[in-house]
Amino acid sequence: MGSPRAATRRPPEKKRPTTTLQRLFELDSITNSTQTTSATASETETEELLSLITHCTHSIFTFADPSECPSHQDLKRHKLSQILSTVRLRKNHEPNVVSALVKMVSANIFRPLPAPLASNPCSVTMSDPSLDDDATAPAAVPVPAWPHLYFVYDILTSLIMNCDAKVLRAHVGGAFLSGVLALFQSEDPRERERLKNVYHQLYSRFTPDRYVV
Repeated sequence: MGSPRAATRRPPEKKRPTTTLQRLFELDSITNSTQTTSATASETETEELLSLITHCTHSIFTFADPSECPSHQDLKRHKLSQILSTVRLRKNHEPNVVSALVKMVSANIFRPLPAPLASNPCSVTMSDPSLDDDATAPAAVPVPAWPHLYFVYDILTSLIMNCDAKVLRAHVGGAFLSGVLALFQSEDPRERERLKNVYHQLYSRFTPDRYVV
């Protein structure tokens, strides 16, 4: 018998690259799709937020008019709560959102107040220490619209703290600050306390400008 033939060895197979050109295209497509979806979701959230803000800008309740619908008041309070949750979570809000929020806050808090007992001829600056003195504050009379104003002041406070200072300064000017100062004539001590906090927070954010109104 002849000697057995030696087994034929196959050359080792070359390993195919784990990342092929097709795979790269697939990964790129997935990345682009994810980015597009994220951008679309962000735009949708912004549109929903702006819709809430618009509603709360134009739906103003005094809580003193019998013709006002309680269910509509509750609806606005719910929408204000939604706005507050969003403003607290977001940082560096878009300029159009900041503009809409400032308009909404202005529409709700700026209103006619009883004439002060005595006028102060001195101008008031953002460093005026008299803002800390309640000795000459108006009598304590609750503001009927406080169920809404409570949320509005929370929204304003969150906006001041979470918004980029440059963007905030572009939308909060002398007229707004003058309006805030005028509100210290409010007869509700809760509102005056919130105004103090707002004013001091604005002062801390606007320190480089030293607004004088």
